[in-house]
Amino acid sequence: FGFTLSGLLPLLAGIRAVYSPDPTDGAKLARIAGKWKATLMCGAPSFLKGIFKNNLHDELKTLRLCFTGAEKAPEELFQSVNQLGHCRLLE
Repeated sequence: FGFTLSGLLPLLAGIRAVYSPDPTDGAKLARIAGKWKATLMCGAPSFLKGIFKNNLHDELKTLRLCFTGAEKAPEELFQSVNQLGHCRLLE
């Protein structure tokens, strides 16, 4: 999951990608998403939950699509994504 979506998809589709070494630091990842105006994000549900939990200053306002996998996504994650109003979560 991780290699395909974060490694191969940007390479093959010509998508600019930003990486962070610590996927458990949700606050930092939310800031990075805001800084780079991310439109697509992928990660395991536990990592994405941390990002959405730390979206304090509308850093995710440019986000349109989130891919998640590697574990079952909880309903709470779908609700967090739906609250943005402009993003869709695909499992």
